[in-house]
Amino acid sequence: MGDASGRALLKFSTTTVTIPVPKLGTIYKRESSSALNIFNLIPYLEMWVAEAESAVRHILLIDGLDSIFLNDAKYDESLSSLVQAAYTLNQKLMENRATGSVVLLLRNDIFSRIALSLPDSQKMRDDLALELDWRVLSGKAGVGAPLMRLVNTKAGRALGVDNFEVLKYFPDSIEVGSRELGVRKIPTFQYLLNMTRHTPRDMLRLFEEIRRVEASGIFEESGDRLRQEVIHEGVLQYSTKYFVGAISNEFAGYAGGPERAAAALTALKAINKQSFDGDEFRESLASVASGIEVDHRDLLRLLFYAGAIGNSIGGYREKSYMQFYHRRDESEIYLQGNFMLHNALIHAWGLRRTLGNEPESQTGAIPLIDRGAARPRRRRRKWEERKK
Repeated sequence: MGDASGRALLKFSTTTVTIPVPKLGTIYKRESSSALNIFNLIPYLEMWVAEAESAVRHILLIDGLDSIFLNDAKYDESLSSLVQAAYTLNQKLMENRATGSVVLLLRNDIFSRIALSLPDSQKMRDDLALELDWRVLSGKAGVGAPLMRLVNTKAGRALGVDNFEVLKYFPDSIEVGSRELGVRKIPTFQYLLNMTRHTPRDMLRLFEEIRRVEASGIFEESGDRLRQEVIHEGVLQYSTKYFVGAISNEFAGYAGGPERAAAALTALKAINKQSFDGDEFRESLASVASGIEVDHRDLLRLLFYAGAIGNSIGGYREKSYMQFYHRRDESEIYLQGNFMLHNALIHAWGLRRTLGNEPESQTGAIPLIDRGAARPRRRRRKWEERKK
């Protein structure tokens, strides 16, 4: 419906349907006028769908409603009403053993947000919802997470085999850095996962770009394991061709979306470093978008929910964590804290890294600085020097 959905709904609500001939059964018998408002037809449509018999299963899928009007005060109310209507209609269809049903595709975090307006939200989840959980566990267990199993299953189907493990064709670790600054090795799954927002679309697109680079023949054939340069080029292609555009798409429905999305991304790029705070973003935004009136905090919030930036928060025993949204139910942005640019944007824009370590977590809360663990090591080194 785009940015004019409010006007479209108002226009739809006043639409009338004219019935020219008296041959429509119950409608003709119960309605006194041949010109009916669209809402007069809803009870009849529900009845027809509920009583229809067919050997074919019919499913109406509704998607794409969790990305529009995220800044509209009526957004949650409207979406809650839609969920309630779908739930009520599905109950009626089930009671009549109908062959059709309605399926709303909503992100978990969106459903949690609108649940306050739904008196039966938990009942809806228990009775009629199917929840897809793509969360990735830490450590080696993450390789067996649903997200990676999806990648393996799709690759296996394409090859016509039942069991397939994509990561067997990758080296155990990915080398990052340079000879001047030092080369480090990061476990492959951790490296690849932290180039995504932990979503199926991101993960599948990343592997596809790596596959395309290998198939292009530009680099020497890899053999049993993909070459490091093939993986690095695939990551770069994914970051530039897909990730930047995917972040921009998250602004769809935001008032002045395209213009403000471009300003927000340009401001992020102009900061030219991995870690920054709200004041730095505000100053950068003012310099690149002087003609646009917008609250920099609103844009930071949208960038966070889009997965473009992470938020530094305090942790247990003086640990700091970098929290990315990754569409989790409990994530909230702290506008007074420090932020970190997503790895894929750093790759896409060729920005300098200002943090000493690569993100390590695979769960969305990324250990950034362990201040409590650094001091004992320094004391031990001093003791060893005195002993010598």
